[in-house]
Amino acid sequence: MLAVALALGCGAGACTLFVDTSGLGGPATEGDASSLVDEGGGTDAGDGDAPFEASTDAPRRDLYFDEVVSDGPVAYFRLSDATPEAKNEIAGSAIGAIYPASGATRAAPGALAGSADGALRFDALDARLALSGPVDFLGDVPFTVEAWVKLDDFSGTDIAEDMLFPGGGGGRTGWTLFLRPEGAQFQLRTEMWTDGVIFLYTQHLNPVSTSSFHHVVVFHSDVDHLDHLVVDGITSAGGFTGNGVGERVANGTTLSWGGFRGTLDELAIYDKVLPQERVLKHLSSR
Repeated sequence: MLAVALALGCGAGACTLFVDTSGLGGPATEGDASSLVDEGGGTDAGDGDAPFEASTDAPRRDLYFDEVVSDGPVAYFRLSDATPEAKNEIAGSAIGAIYPASGATRAAPGALAGSADGALRFDALDARLALSGPVDFLGDVPFTVEAWVKLDDFSGTDIAEDMLFPGGGGGRTGWTLFLRPEGAQFQLRTEMWTDGVIFLYTQHLNPVSTSSFHHVVVFHSDVDHLDHLVVDGITSAGGFTGNGVGERVANGTTLSWGGFRGTLDELAIYDKVLPQERVLKHLSSR
């Protein structure tokens, strides 16, 4: 399944094309959101945005929540927990997440307007949200990762990681998402490496800022066999480096988010391409 990692300034640059990817993922899965949600366990209570059965351990419901779970993610973390473990809102999912032991603030202001649902703020560059379970996507299979990210500054360039650096002369293997400096600006970039060779890349041409949350979506399409980045509704498709298509290789290790000073909110993982119209719907439901 998924491997996300960071490395500053590694890999070959190339032109990035803006494309409409709405046809890559097929129709969205519409269904009863409540059937996908674990109504038991956890510490969150409803915030009044959407009425539901009174329960102090029910998930915090709002329009954004309903839109996300209606698309069938394999994991969804609201990141508003008071406990050391982040609650996965998807019933039956084997994917878990543990908050950093230090260097992070819980219940920070989140990305959603008018919602009391909190978020996770990274105060130190070594603070990481650690995921476990089936979060590696092997081979040319589709997946999507979605989150809201707000940077406090550009002192760190990592966004998330799951990169293997084997001993004995082996090169890096894994999939990366990081901030790359372009002059005085910073842009999001993905790279896929196998044994020290980079095969795939995507660089989003729109710069990110420290003034607001950015809606960041990364997906791999098994139609064009490329990774794609969608930042604030604008899609950028990457390309091949000339080293061959390569097979997406993951480590099977823990996926972690962190390495930057700022806030992470509403982390969702899908084992499919999230269609462009659904990405835009999530964005507008904020």
